[in-house]
Amino acid sequence: MGSPYAYLRKSRVLRDKEVVSPEMQLAAAQEYARLFGDEHLVVLTDLNKSGRKGRRERPGFDALLTAIEAGAVSAIYSYSLSRLSRSVRDIMALADLCREHGVPIRLARDTDPDPTTATGRAVLALLGVMAQLEADLASERALDAVEARRARGDKFGGPVCEEPGPVLAAFDEAGSLTGAARLLNQRGVPTARGKGTWYPSAVRAVVRREARDRLPTGQPRGVKASAPFVFYRLLRCHCGTTMTGTRRRDRWATYTGYRCSRGHLQTGHGQTYVSEKRVMEWAVREAAKLRLPKEPVAIAEASEAEREVLVEKLDRIRVAWVAGLYHDEAEMLAEKAEVDEAITQLDLRGRALMVPPVDWRNEPAVVNRTLRTLWEYVLLDEGLRPRRAERLLPPSWWSD
Repeated sequence: MGSPYAYLRKSRVLRDKEVVSPEMQLAAAQEYARLFGDEHLVVLTDLNKSGRKGRRERPGFDALLTAIEAGAVSAIYSYSLSRLSRSVRDIMALADLCREHGVPIRLARDTDPDPTTATGRAVLALLGVMAQLEADLASERALDAVEARRARGDKFGGPVCEEPGPVLAAFDEAGSLTGAARLLNQRGVPTARGKGTWYPSAVRAVVRREARDRLPTGQPRGVKASAPFVFYRLLRCHCGTTMTGTRRRDRWATYTGYRCSRGHLQTGHGQTYVSEKRVMEWAVREAAKLRLPKEPVAIAEASEAEREVLVEKLDRIRVAWVAGLYHDEAEMLAEKAEVDEAITQLDLRGRALMVPPVDWRNEPAVVNRTLRTLWEYVLLDEGLRPRRAERLLPPSWWSD
C-alpha cells in the first residue's frame, strides 16, 4: 500500500488577483486530502522551477514519477493541474503512469481528472493545453517587453570594458585566465567599473566577447551545477568568495573540503582550504539550535498577509514607473529589488515549515537542500573557521 503524495511548484500562484503561496497550496491540498481520509502527505516541491521544464530539470516532479513507477504512491494531491506541469507532453505521461498503477489525481482547485477513462484523459489534455498556453503567452509578453525596451534604447547587462587590449595582452602573456587576472591586478589595469579586482571570470567575459577562439576548451572551474557536497554554495570565505567543494582520494580514504578559488589572487589572503569535517562539527551544533514554531499554520497565514502587502507594493512600483514618477530606472530597480528580496525571505520561511529536521545521515545533496532553507550562507573567518551563519528564519525560532 502506497502513501499519498502532495506536489507543490513555483513560488506563487495568482488566483483572482490573490496571491497563493506554497504554504496556501499545501494547506489546500491537505484539506482536500482529508476528505478522502489521507492525513499524512509526502510533500515534494519544485518551488523555483518552471512548469514547462521536463522531468530531469524538476527534481521533485522526477521523484514523484519515480515513486509512482515503484508503486509507492496511493494518490496525488496538488493545488491545480498547472502546479503539476505546464507541458501537455508531461501531463499525458503522468496520466499514463497513474492509469498503469491505479493512482488517482486529486486537485484542490480544479476538476479531478480520471486518467483511467477516455473522458478523464480528454479533460487532462484540455487543461494541459490551457496551462501550456498561459505559460507561452507569458513568455511572449516578456519577450515583447524586452524588444520594446531595446527599441527604446535601454541598455542590458553590465558595463563593457572600454579597453580590451590590455586584457587580451595579459591573457596571451599568461596563457590562462587566472594568470591574466593576476597580471592585470599587478599592473593596476582598471576593471570595467573603473575600480576593483580582476578575477578569471571577468577576464573570460572580455576574451569571450573579443576573441572567443582563444578560450580554452573543457569544463570551467568553480561552483558546479549540482550539489554533491553538504555545504554546496553555503560557505563564504572572509574575502567574500563562495567556497568550492573538492574531493581528494588516496589508497585509504576520501577527503572532502572546500577551497577559495580566488584566494591565491589576493596578497595576504591566508589559507584557502578548509576540511568538511571541521565545518561539520560547528554546523551540527548550529542547526540543533533551531526550534520550529508549534503553530505553523498561523505562521503561514501571517506570512501570506505580509506577502499580499508586498505584492501590492510591487504593483504600485510598476504603475509609478509607467507613469514616469521615478527619476531613473536605477531608482525603480533598487526599490523593486528590496521588495523582491522580502518576498523571497517569506518563501524561504514557508519552505522551512515543510522541511524535516536535518538528518546528517542522508546524501549530501539532501542535507544541502535542508541547510539552504535555514541559512543563506556561513561566513568563515581568516583562519577559515565558521564565524556565523546568516539565518533565513526569524530570530525567535533559534535558541541562542
